[in-house]
Amino acid sequence: MNESAENLLSGYRKSCDDLAGCFLGNEPVTNVQQVTKRHFYKRSVKVLPWMLYSVAVLILLTAFYGLGYYTHAAYPKGSVSKSVEWNYCGNTSEEALKKGCILDFIPGAWVHPDCYDKELEEEFLRLKEWHWYYDKEAQHELFEDSIRRTGGPNPIYVSQEYHILHCAYTWKKLHRAVIRQTPIDSHIGSYKHTQHCLKTLTEPSRNTTLPAPSGFYHIFTSCTSPQNCNQNTYPPD
Repeated sequence: MNESAENLLSGYRKSCDDLAGCFLGNEPVTNVQQVTKRHFYKRSVKVLPWMLYSVAVLILLTAFYGLGYYTHAAYPKGSVSKSVEWNYCGNTSEEALKKGCILDFIPGAWVHPDCYDKELEEEFLRLKEWHWYYDKEAQHELFEDSIRRTGGPNPIYVSQEYHILHCAYTWKKLHRAVIRQTPIDSHIGSYKHTQHCLKTLTEPSRNTTLPAPSGFYHIFTSCTSPQNCNQNTYPPD
């Protein structure tokens, strides 16, 4: 019998003497093989719960990081690169410019660069020779470059046709964001804006005799995924 086995058996016999005997099943423990089996069994009973706990933790971590990877992969290059808080573009045109926001002519709002669809905006601006005005009577015209740089007066007045096509293109922009899994500005993403556009398209305008009856107010947005959009307050008609 080697020394380590004898030490194991000796220690086990001592503990058995203190307890007035040890048995494996119904037989007394008398040899190293029995002690070794019992020792292994006791260690297994202690280790098993920790093994199960470790496996459970591993499964949870795998699921957690797997979900994180999926979420990240669903928003590819060009999506929101950081958490963009509500009202990210501030409350004034000056603040919006300092934050790097862009005046997007489709929503008529300041938007985060991640929510700016330049290609679609260019398509919208090519539809017609658009005009923007200080007044509903279209007596004082504004220019695109000036509006882009400063935000223009509040509100800016446009034709009813402009307003209708603005609505059509906000829906197109939202649909593109859903298909591409890219973010959308909180104004276009607002269900309240969709309701407003539905009313614009289905109800006759109260001011059809005016050349520029529709007022576009200053709007400052955040940038989020379409499914996270909430209803925004919308300025009066």
